[in-house]
Formats: sequence, C-alpha cells, structure tokens
Amino acid sequence: MAVRQQPYLTNLIPGNPGRKVYQPNTAMLLRVFSAIGLVVITADDGSVSYHVTGLNSLHQQIVSLAGLRPDTYLHPSCQRTDRILTEM
Repeated sequence: MAVRQQPYLTNLIPGNPGRKVYQPNTAMLLRVFSAIGLVVITADDGSVSYHVTGLNSLHQQIVSLAGLRPDTYLHPSCQRTDRILTEM
C-alpha cells in the first residue's frame, strides 16, 4: 500500500523560507495574501474591468489546496449594482 504524502507549503515563515508548514495558521496565510491587490478600471463607456495583481505560485498553491478554482483569482468577473459588487 502506498503512503499518501501530506501536502505542505514553504515560504510562509519570514526568515526561514525553506521550512515546511503542514498546517498553516490564519496569520501565516493572511500575511502571504496581503501582497496581492485588486485593480478596478472603469472605461469611458462605463464598462468595468477587474485585475488581481501580485499573485504568484504560492498563492495559486494555497487556492488549490483550499479547493477553490485558481481562475477565480486570475480572471475575476464582477458585476456592479448600486455600488455593491456581486460575483457573477
């Protein structure tokens, strides 16, 4: 019987980027995601584009391990309704 290897993340601990983390806490994950941004561009015709900046392979790995679709962050799509953004 093959032993299933538990996934781990690296680059979560400042000053020790090679350390393997098997169960990251919320503070570690929030620190990693604090480097990303959302750029909102409104064109003259009123159309709005959204772009997530700063995503790297670690972010994509975390999103994948969380069971989310990575394209949600690579190509966000939102609809503006009375100053409230709702996901499409």
